[in-house]
Amino acid sequence: MVLQDEYSTPDALLKKLFNKKTKKTVLQFFKEHNEESRLRIGLDYAYSTINRYDNCYKSLQIVIEKEYGKPYITFSETYSEIQTLSDGL
Repeated sequence: MVLQDEYSTPDALLKKLFNKKTKKTVLQFFKEHNEESRLRIGLDYAYSTINRYDNCYKSLQIVIEKEYGKPYITFSETYSEIQTLSDGL
């Protein structure tokens, strides 16, 4: 996916994803992750894992359409919701 050191803590990952300059959508990020993971089948990913990731992507598409009324959202659009969830961890 990405260099491990770049996102070594949850806070670092959140800061990167919710950076105002970052306009990548949630689905773009997820799709890139799945594509990069697919290249690692047999190394540190199994085909069944990638299949589950693909199913999650499709489910997320449906949820975004239903909950936000549009085909995509950026991470900054969901920041307050995700921050609330991460505070409870």
